[in-house]
Order: sequence, then structure tokens, then C-alpha cells
Amino acid sequence: MDGDISKLKEITEITEKSNAITILDDAHGDFVIGEDGKGTPNYQNVEKKIDLYVSSLSKGLGSFGGYVSSSNNIIDLCINKSKSFIYTSALPSFLVEYSLKRFESNREKQRRKLESNKIQLIRGLKQIGYQINSKTHIIPLIIGNEKTAMEFGDYLFKN
Repeated sequence: MDGDISKLKEITEITEKSNAITILDDAHGDFVIGEDGKGTPNYQNVEKKIDLYVSSLSKGLGSFGGYVSSSNNIIDLCINKSKSFIYTSALPSFLVEYSLKRFESNREKQRRKLESNKIQLIRGLKQIGYQINSKTHIIPLIIGNEKTAMEFGDYLFKN
């Protein structure tokens, strides 16, 4: 929630030494960070060290659903043992087709626009007194206690 980026190089070094696997949920990095939006592992040059990659098709891609990318053995395990996969319906075909088209598209124009919007928003928030330390497009606003946060939310809704 802080807009920071995980230390995947260090994490993958630990998992390699420990004979563990690296599972990454990159829902906020996929399609946005890295070369042509190839995600956080691409950005940190550790793509081949991620054993199981989980992401959303709804956040950076603007579609619906999600996916898991891994070796055939792990995918087979997920298909046969994951209750959330077994007891759900497949995505409608038009959403699958839309997502596949988005996968194949050049997302660089949208990424540049997002970066420009992020810079403009951070600049404006700093001008009105917010301390923003985010290095990504996730920009948290620390409002204060619950009451102040609720009042702020009401203000935003009304205005």
C-alpha cells in the first residue's frame, strides 16, 4: 500500500539458497512496470527466477479476472487442487479474447500516460502539503485517524 517495490533480487537469492520457491503476486506491477509492462520481475531482471507468477487482468490490463503463470507441474496442481478454481465458472469468451488482445498490444503509450499522470498528481499533492514517498503509480495518502479519514472521504465524495 506504500507504492514501494519489493526487493526481488534479494528474495530470489534467499529462495535459491533455501531450495524454496518464489511466488509473486504482481497485480499492481504487471502491465505497468518493466519493459512494455512486463512486470516487476522484468524491471528487476529476475524473470527466470520467479517460480509462480500470479496477476490480475483487471488492474493494469483493464479487463477482468486473473491468471497464474508457472511450470506445467505447478499449473496442474493448481487446476486439480485449488478450490477457488474448481468451484468457479470460466470467464466469458469475450473477456478472454479481449484480454489476449491486450496481452499482445503495445502498452507503452498507456504506460507513458500513466507515468505523466503520476508525476502531475504527486507534484500537486506535494504543493498542498502531502508527503509522498511512492516510487510507483500506487500513491498512498496518509490522512490520519479513522474519523479524519472518513471526513476526508465524505469531502471528496461531495466535491
